[in-house]
Amino acid sequence: MRRRQRGLQFYRKKKGLSMQAVKEVFSWIVLSVLAVFLAFMVIWAVGLRRT
Repeated sequence: MRRRQRGLQFYRKKKGLSMQAVKEVFSWIVLSVLAVFLAFMVIWAVGLRRT
């Protein structure tokens, strides 16, 4: 005999990390680091010319 559960029961899919989501986050991190590095290099180069 099956035991009846109380309340509303909806089908819930387990949430896991998909490879696509991991790749997306990794690409954002790489692009952010690259942008900061390029900004630093431009500011450094302009600063060398000013002094």
